[in-house]
Amino acid sequence: MNGYEVQPDALLSHADGSDSLAAKFDQLESLLLQAKLSDECFGPLAKAHRTPEFYYDALDECRALARGAAAYLRQSSAGLHATHAIYNGTESVLSQGFSALGKDVQA
Repeated sequence: MNGYEVQPDALLSHADGSDSLAAKFDQLESLLLQAKLSDECFGPLAKAHRTPEFYYDALDECRALARGAAAYLRQSSAGLHATHAIYNGTESVLSQGFSALGKDVQA
């Protein structure tokens, strides 16, 4: 082996952390919906400089980034869960193989 020591429970802990952060980004996206202002909140000077358009575009971009971050974290969590399952499966197969080999040697 290459000296790697995989701790399967750590993989699940990281997956749980990713899920938790994804939920926080979901909350952020929801919170950003509340930040949308009425056009009446901008005065005539701001409207003349198209400030509302820039504000709404920036707000939409922030929401898209929050959605993207949540999706990325969920994908990372799914990958960590899959890696955990693969690692445990490999460990189980190797353990059974060595156990069978040990029985053959003792016989």
